[in-house]
Amino acid sequence: MVRFVSNQHEHFSQDAARHYNRALELASSGHHADAEVELRHTLEIRPDHAPALNNLGLLLLKRGANEEASSLFNKAIRLRPGYARPHNNLGVVYLRQGRLDWAIAQFKLALLADPASQPAGRNLTSALAKLDPLALFSQQGYQQRWIMAPGGPTTAAQNFLTARIWSWFCRIFRR
Repeated sequence: MVRFVSNQHEHFSQDAARHYNRALELASSGHHADAEVELRHTLEIRPDHAPALNNLGLLLLKRGANEEASSLFNKAIRLRPGYARPHNNLGVVYLRQGRLDWAIAQFKLALLADPASQPAGRNLTSALAKLDPLALFSQQGYQQRWIMAPGGPTTAAQNFLTARIWSWFCRIFRR
């Protein structure tokens, strides 16, 4: 009896993987509506598939369905808290809604989960620039905005983000 359930589970996992991989192919070739259908099939089979939730949220975000996308990103985060992409994407939703502080928090969480995440680094830099461009470069502004936890971000994340901000700063003041 246990073996039967295991085989059934394997079948569901293979079925979900097939739909998910097909969705990725469709999305990369620009067939977003078909990719959305495949991702929804994946989630019917495996509602706990965090990458499918994230990617479906991205497709909905492109369509402008911010609320539904936000719900999917939040669900992906609950299922896999250390998964950086839904944090970053939820930050984009918040940015679109004008919730700058919430967006910054999500971008920071994405960088804590994956310090090498370039999209999260770019988004955080952009959001901080909208908040107060000049405060980014004051020592007090640096301390208030970059310390994410008692231990602070990793050195790699600090170096990456500092380089991105410096690059942005130089581009603005060269003009």
